[in-house]
Parts: sequence; C-alpha cells; structure tokens
Amino acid sequence: MALILGLFCFTMPALADKPWGLGASFIHSQVNYKEPSVMSEKGALQGYSLEAYLAPSHWLVFHGQGKWLDGNLEYDGSTFSGTPVSQTTKDKITEYRGLMMLKLGRFAPYTGWGQRYWLNDLVISYRRETTYQYIPIGFRYVWRPFYVTYESRHFLGGVNKSYMGDIGGGRHDVTMKQKSGRGYSVEAGYLARISTFDLKFSFAYEFWGIDDSETSFDGVDTLVEPHNSTNAYTFSAGIYF
Repeated sequence: MALILGLFCFTMPALADKPWGLGASFIHSQVNYKEPSVMSEKGALQGYSLEAYLAPSHWLVFHGQGKWLDGNLEYDGSTFSGTPVSQTTKDKITEYRGLMMLKLGRFAPYTGWGQRYWLNDLVISYRRETTYQYIPIGFRYVWRPFYVTYESRHFLGGVNKSYMGDIGGGRHDVTMKQKSGRGYSVEAGYLARISTFDLKFSFAYEFWGIDDSETSFDGVDTLVEPHNSTNAYTFSAGIYF
C-alpha cells in the first residue's frame, strides 16, 4: 500500500505590496486516495497553515509556509489474506515549503522546495509514515479582488516506512523508496482588503500520482507501495497582516 502526502495546497501571499507579512488560514480538504484494485481512503481532514514572507524589493518575494492537519479517513480494502476490511483511520500531516516569487505586474512566477510528512494509523493493523521532497513550479495571476494559481510539482523522491512489526507474526518494519511521481494544483480565490490586512477565501483542486516503490521484505512477504492517485478538493479561509 502507499500513502501520498500531496493532498493540500498553499496560497501564495496576497500582500506582496508590503515589505513583510504574516498569515494564518483554516483548511478543510475532502480527500479521495486510491490504490487501484488494492484499497481506497476517503474523508475530510482539517487544520491550519502559518505563513511568513519577506519582500526585499518590489519585484522579489521570499515565502515560508508550514501546514498541520489531522482527522480521519474511511479505509476500504482487505487483509493480506484477502478478507475485506472497512475501518476508520487516524491521520496527521505536516508540510513545509520555502518559495521564491518574482513580481511581474499582475503575473508572479515562483519556485522553491517542499517536504511533506503523513502518518497514517490503520488502527487495527499497522502504522505507516511517508515523507517526500518535491519542487513546486507555478505562477499566480492577480486581478483584485480575485486571483488564480497554477502549480506543477516535480517529485524528487520519497520514503515510506511501514511498521509491520505492529502486526507481529514474524514481521518487522520495512522502508521503501519511492522514486517517481507527478502532481499539480489549481486554485482560485477572493481577497478582501480591510484596513491594513487581507481576508482570503479560496478553493483548490489537487492531483498526485505516484509510481510503484522499490520492494522490501518484512520477514513474511515481499512488499511494495503500488502506484496510486490522490484527488483533493480544498477550502481555505485566512487572514494576512
């Protein structure tokens, strides 16, 4: 099985007309994760993001972001022996990004680095952690009070650790490398300027597709994180100072 952490998107700062700024947002994301012919997980995750940016000139912005989410997904799959299983999982996600954005009028291309971590607790079975790195390459177009953002995500690599020792029976924990994948996001939002701060409301769609991982032997079976896809629909509401 595989868990893909590319579920949630960040909003580029709306306050690039200031030399620095801070922001916080509430996030609600509806997630549909699938491993074809193996399993699926669906449900909602909630959390918040914190952001800070520095604009040393009128055309250059450095942007740091952190995101924290948790909640429960509904798992539909089977045991190793093929017995159907449906259960509620426990999920926690953290994500960190550093970006550099160029301001070219209303148009702002950007790139940087991102890292995502997902802890997925199958509760009656085992836990698994997935961490990976990627490079976001995107652009934002602002026509106040509206904006749109498109971002392509270049997958650098990932590591999945499955705690198979939780099951017992001679199994031990395994680590599997994920070497290829792809992702993108599209976002549209509304910015409301109130005195010295902005209110931001946005909707986004995100897709991730990750290929088969390397295999690893857990003492009983040779395991692989199979190819999978994630579709996420996210609402965000925030304030930027």
